Amino acid sequence: MKFSKKQQIILISLLLVIVVFIGILLYTKDTSSRTVMIYMSGNDLESEAQLATSELKAIDPSKIDLDKVHILLYTGGTKKWHNFIKDSGNGIYLLKENGFQKLESHENVSLGEAKTLTNFLKYGYDNYKAAKYDLLLFDHGGAIEGAIYDELFHNDNLSLEEIEIALKNSPFHKKNRLDSVIFSTCLNGSIEMANVFKDYARYLVASEEVSYGSGMTNTFGFLNTILLSDTGLQYGQKFINAYEKQMDIINFYEDNIYTYSIMDLAKVKELNQLLSEYMKGLDIYKNYKEISLIRNELYEYGVVDGSHEYDMIDLYDFIDKTSKYSTKDATKLLSLIRSMVKTNVTNQEDSYGISIYSPFNSRRARKNYLLDVYDELDYSEEYKKFIHDFNDLQKSPDGYHFSISKNNVSSGKELSIELSNEQLDTYLDGVFLLLEKSKEHPDYYRLILKSNDVSLKNNTLYANIDNKILMLTDENNGVQIATYYDKK
Repeated sequence: MKFSKKQQIILISLLLVIVVFIGILLYTKDTSSRTVMIYMSGNDLESEAQLATSELKAIDPSKIDLDKVHILLYTGGTKKWHNFIKDSGNGIYLLKENGFQKLESHENVSLGEAKTLTNFLKYGYDNYKAAKYDLLLFDHGGAIEGAIYDELFHNDNLSLEEIEIALKNSPFHKKNRLDSVIFSTCLNGSIEMANVFKDYARYLVASEEVSYGSGMTNTFGFLNTILLSDTGLQYGQKFINAYEKQMDIINFYEDNIYTYSIMDLAKVKELNQLLSEYMKGLDIYKNYKEISLIRNELYEYGVVDGSHEYDMIDLYDFIDKTSKYSTKDATKLLSLIRSMVKTNVTNQEDSYGISIYSPFNSRRARKNYLLDVYDELDYSEEYKKFIHDFNDLQKSPDGYHFSISKNNVSSGKELSIELSNEQLDTYLDGVFLLLEKSKEHPDYYRLILKSNDVSLKNNTLYANIDNKILMLTDENNGVQIATYYDKK
């Protein structure tokens, strides 16, 4: 049959309409469903403590409308699972009436690779169309170093840069954002992480501080209560409620500091602008002494057994306490931080929901490494300059020392040293150490006493040794060790 030119045009037009219609059917979101994507690296949390198993057991399919809520799980990153996951490879699972059922088996690839996360996000989006998408990440967190460490690949992890690469290559973007992203990790409640997700999600749920878990409790049980109608904020609030209940159980003696917050990522861009303006007015060279004293007193996150590895502090607390030394008014910036943090749960007085990197207490090599990491971040150049200048000013050119004679301790109560003007300008805090020279190894010393009971009066530094040292003489008198005790 031969068609006229007019008939051919009509036929082609109809075919185009059909193709477009099919495309719409294939790619339009299902407005009657929600897809939750759990990206879980079991790591030693699972192989040694079974924490991933505890969390997954808490998800009860009988309490979830599985026709409207799709819960996908991507697993890997651990030497041993203690649950339904039987092989060592990676896998994708879907929650069904009888529990998680495997959809796909994958070879072992690092969950610390951007491509691995991208592929999972694409899989969830392509196969489970929904009105809302949520991402939940489980594992260790490392502040500005990122999160999600893979035990099978020498703890290879997702850096902040890699997370952003994964998101850029995923189907999620400014016009198709994740409703929420939850970090069931430590130390990822930072402005740096918020910047990574600002164009890809509506809400970030994360902890400024170390987060805690227990094989007897869980937080993933919050998924049993989620509804299709829940906004990202309501969804995140349910997770935080579950975390609070968990901490009520495992933090009975309140000896652990905990935090969790929900950040409105729509406000990140404005916060960046206001922070950059504020930093322009904060002259570290003019106000080093005052700012360093403030920084010394700020609560620091991620300190475990006295080890300072991360140098993370609260952003609001830092701005608030340094504002008197800035030529820029901080009122609008502080107000914006308050409005950006929609929920903030903590038992730490000066935690307001968003942390920021501030080099100070970590070892010099560690600081240099983290500053290099920070330089690679797409973040405020004014803040980068500030922390570099601050770090440079912390480097004392010379070590100071003095000798103890019998006259120094004649009272038996205090050792003292008079500080020079240069020392006074840079002094922040002091620790008194008493060392014994090793007889076997003359170049080594053994720690006898460490005391924080040190004070500065006028230009003299005092170390209180009352009830700590009973006798101290030099080698000429034949005594080579000091006997001491701490008064309880």
